[in-house]
Amino acid sequence: MIIITSGQKYSDIDIVASALAYKNLCDLQGIPAKAVLPGPLNESVTKSVSGLLPKYETELTIDSKDCEFILVDISDPKHFANFVNEEKIVKLYDHRFWGKELYWKEKLGNNAVIESVGACATLIWEEFIKTGVEQKIDKNCANLIYMDIVIHTLNLQSLVATERDKNALNCLKPLVSLPRDFAETYYSQVNESFMKDPEKAMRNDTKIQEINSKEYGIIQVELWDSRKFIEDHENPIIDILKSLNTPNTFLTSPSIAEGYNYVVTTNDNVKKLLEKSIGVKFDGNIGRTPKLLLRKEIIKILIDYTSQTPL
Repeated sequence: MIIITSGQKYSDIDIVASALAYKNLCDLQGIPAKAVLPGPLNESVTKSVSGLLPKYETELTIDSKDCEFILVDISDPKHFANFVNEEKIVKLYDHRFWGKELYWKEKLGNNAVIESVGACATLIWEEFIKTGVEQKIDKNCANLIYMDIVIHTLNLQSLVATERDKNALNCLKPLVSLPRDFAETYYSQVNESFMKDPEKAMRNDTKIQEINSKEYGIIQVELWDSRKFIEDHENPIIDILKSLNTPNTFLTSPSIAEGYNYVVTTNDNVKKLLEKSIGVKFDGNIGRTPKLLLRKEIIKILIDYTSQTPL
């Protein structure tokens, strides 16, 4: 039995779109498979997304010895679902480079599909193309992949968006049934969910990242229009940043409708780093980027910059 899974901590829109679409791909090929996602759904899986989800399991109910595993949107073993037997992994997909690429290439060869695209779901869609069953894809899975690619690339405005992501959207367009304003609706639902408990949501989307031997705490808040949230919550944001147990902290909030990020930090060294490496312009503790950037893009820019210009 093939088990399609990902991480233990949470399941986001890219994980559910990738895993459930791959389960559909297996079904179309007559391959026995289950999607098992133990990580709870996070804020990225809104009402409009959850309404599209085919059934899946949250616990592995068969002996892992009888399973082979396909992992999506993950490559770091530290974060794998607890039931995954690393020796039984037969295929792995990820669209981010976390330093495990060579390890998996040596272990799995061409079955380690770790490639630089905007969304893992793009890689899964390409598997439908390769096997020639793209016209038979389940409608909900097609909608999920399409939504995920749009959301994960900030409507193709992010630097992580590639021609492969654009091609996937073009191919999927005749197969999906989504309203034209689905992205705005999606982010309004994200905003609604987020505002129920902004502190919890921010803490749930905090990444601790080592950059040039220094630890950074980086919170990300993706909203359709971030301006009001940032203006109204500057002090609570600063309080949360101060509680992260590391002096180098900042919040980044892509404001999709405005086409740039807001950045919040009280650390003068962090401000200088963001000004020099990214071009953030600060007014007090609040700054603005020249363009939309995802946190993973910011991290890569900071790593590249500090490797050439040590702090």
